[in-house]
Amino acid sequence: MEKQSASEPSRSGFVPADYAVFAAMLLVSMAIGLFQALKKKPQDVRADDFFTGGRSMPAVPVGLSLCASFMSAVQVLGVPAEVSRYGFKFLYMCLGQSISSLLTAFLFLPVFFRLGITSTNEVYLKMRFGRGMQLLGSVQFLVATLLYTGIVLYAPALILNQATGLNIWVSLFSTGIICTLYTTLGGMKAVIWTDVFQIFVMLMGFVAIFIQGTVLVGGPALVLEIANNGSRINFNSFDVDPLQRYTFWSLSVGGSLVWLSMYGVNQAQVQRYISCRSEREAQRALFVNQVGLCLIVSSAGTCGIVMFAYYINCDPLKSGRISAPDLGSFTVMGVVSGPLLGVFILGMFVPATNRVGAYSGIFVGFCVSLWLAVGSTLYPPSENTMGVLPSYTGECEPSNITLNSSPDQDQHSISTPLHPNNQGVLLNFYSMSYLYFGAMATSSVIIVGLIVSFATGPTKRNHIREGLLWWDLNKKEVEMPSERRGYKVADEPQLVPLRELHKEDENNKELTNVS
Repeated sequence: MEKQSASEPSRSGFVPADYAVFAAMLLVSMAIGLFQALKKKPQDVRADDFFTGGRSMPAVPVGLSLCASFMSAVQVLGVPAEVSRYGFKFLYMCLGQSISSLLTAFLFLPVFFRLGITSTNEVYLKMRFGRGMQLLGSVQFLVATLLYTGIVLYAPALILNQATGLNIWVSLFSTGIICTLYTTLGGMKAVIWTDVFQIFVMLMGFVAIFIQGTVLVGGPALVLEIANNGSRINFNSFDVDPLQRYTFWSLSVGGSLVWLSMYGVNQAQVQRYISCRSEREAQRALFVNQVGLCLIVSSAGTCGIVMFAYYINCDPLKSGRISAPDLGSFTVMGVVSGPLLGVFILGMFVPATNRVGAYSGIFVGFCVSLWLAVGSTLYPPSENTMGVLPSYTGECEPSNITLNSSPDQDQHSISTPLHPNNQGVLLNFYSMSYLYFGAMATSSVIIVGLIVSFATGPTKRNHIREGLLWWDLNKKEVEMPSERRGYKVADEPQLVPLRELHKEDENNKELTNVS
């Protein structure tokens, strides 16, 4: 095989063709928003059309949109890096995503869909636990969205700047402004169809990287040989040690709860799947989403293996050409969204949960999340603890190794501080895989919420409005049935059924008083 050029650092800026492709992607996204805005007459536009696409969207585009919404540039950049460092076992993430999709489709989706709601926080939390919980849920959603969006916009802009010389502010403002414009102009339909376009762009990018990288390495057989010799084909990873960053258990159990917090109750995702024509279509959309997620994770992971093979003799991290291996978006979503998932679980599946229990649980859950986030940042685990696989710098140019005094030096000194082997119980706790952070927060909410609810007097089931519990689904369809959620512009807005329930409650109270 011809000697690889991976050890030779190069940085090439965008050429006119690159700028043309970048601009074309933004213009197509804008055009989709304009098309959705202009194809309807102003007198036919309703709030429901803007927020939920008139509840008339088919399953396939909604499913692809669900897939694209959290498979952002951060995952496109982060998943290959994680697979390159920890191996192909990262694909067990698909199992965690599958579990999450099934739980969402059969547990959370039916409740939200039959209530005919637009906002999970404004409507469900308020109806179940009062206005205070609604405000807490809204604040949580805003904080999570701001943090996640900040990472999603800044990380790829920074990497484009470092790799190509593209001005970071040009990247930030161009993507931010275009996204804001097409969303404002076209509403949910524009968001969904733009996501469909972007998911295909994403997949084409993976295909291009795989083909080019494989050719540079010397062919698929050589890529697999290098990966296998480097211990990257490591699906036999069933260690129950929670300190290992990625194992079958952390990716399937911890990963399923992280994804459940993003798909089961997150407003951004709920608002997408309730835009479908019917409940069954919404469930199909989630299954389409799952196929897309597995395809993207597998494609990104394969690119990570190709990347490892290409840089086999000069690890960019060890050589100092890059300074950080990951981007941390899953950590943000797990830590911030985990407590709210616990509240929704209590509200839907545990009738005895009262308001005091819910408030106590979410308070403890947020404290646990904050504690884990701060502790793991101040005392990060060593790379040996996390299970980082070995990499090499044997053929790096001497001038490239800026952070290491020796090519064979252990990578601890690059990205994380060294810790003694015996760290103590607390530091070991901080070293837990980030995939368990959300599970810890969710579990804390549920346990504390149950204890406090039973200690202060559990809520009686007949005091809970029909349709707020999952157990009520087989009794009757609350709110508007799926047949009425379709295409007619004359249909009433989605809040009408909630008003009807309110009137029904008032009538019941009057009858009780008369009696």
